Amino acid sequence: VIVNVVPLNDHTPYFNVSNPIVSVRENSPEGVFVGQLFAFDDDSSDVHLSFSIVSEDPEIGALQINDRNGVLTTTAVAPTVLDRETLSLFFVRVAVSDNSLYDPPRVQTTVVTVYVEDVNDNV
Repeated sequence: VIVNVVPLNDHTPYFNVSNPIVSVRENSPEGVFVGQLFAFDDDSSDVHLSFSIVSEDPEIGALQINDRNGVLTTTAVAPTVLDRETLSLFFVRVAVSDNSLYDPPRVQTTVVTVYVEDVNDNV
């Protein structure tokens, strides 16, 4: 008799901060660091979490997230859409998944509030 023990995916990943707040300077070029999200999963140490942007409100496409480390950076369109005079803040819904191989993956989301910082660009 051979018994194979398969890990049970009974924990949902979670963010270390619920509803984080970050800021970004208006007119920021592509690749500017905005913040980093951290998530954990209590199932085991070999869980591979992945991050993704689910939505933005409004949908402006200003941010991207590294799926492996949760780092938020600006996109190529950021310099044209991040204008403090027209948009002072926006919201980004981010998901983290545990990518379970044995059970359906468990996913958690959080909403990141992004404040657009003013720079003296209207001289």
